[in-house]
Amino acid sequence: MIKSSLLLITSLVLLGCSTLETEKPVSYYVLDAKPSALIKKRIRSLYKVNPIALPDYLNQPNIVLRDQSQRLHIAYYHSWADDLASTIRRVIISELNNAKNTARFKARCTYCDSITVTLDHFYPTTQGEVILSGFYQIEKRDKTSYSQDFFIKVDLDENGYEHAVKKMRAALIALTLKINKQL
Repeated sequence: MIKSSLLLITSLVLLGCSTLETEKPVSYYVLDAKPSALIKKRIRSLYKVNPIALPDYLNQPNIVLRDQSQRLHIAYYHSWADDLASTIRRVIISELNNAKNTARFKARCTYCDSITVTLDHFYPTTQGEVILSGFYQIEKRDKTSYSQDFFIKVDLDENGYEHAVKKMRAALIALTLKINKQL
């Protein structure tokens, strides 16, 4: 009896050890480019870029992938290194400041014109593309405003989340080009 109990306990311990999965390392991604100095330019106007509005399913630390059957998949081992809305805002501010225009863009400004960006969709798909859609609004201090919907699709040339993140950044750059044309 003691031998069979000891054998059973030993078997259970060995079974438990063999089924333990080694923890997979998490990869963290940023959308920001390497920081650089602001381009010197003649500034005629200041814009505040308001916080980015995201749908609830994107307001999380993991990258979201959409498949062809409209299902969303959460990439638990592929996460954003920072809050996604904050990162998108930094990219938009940086790219607009580096564009050839006569405006300066900031996260905080009291008496400035403003830009509000609301995202409806922002993810890579299993069909080999990145989708970015939503709308932006430019509001002037004189109470005039301009609003525009956008839909941006960028093809994925390779597999993998690292490549998808690069293409997600490319989609944000395409958005900043659209915004810059309206200023």
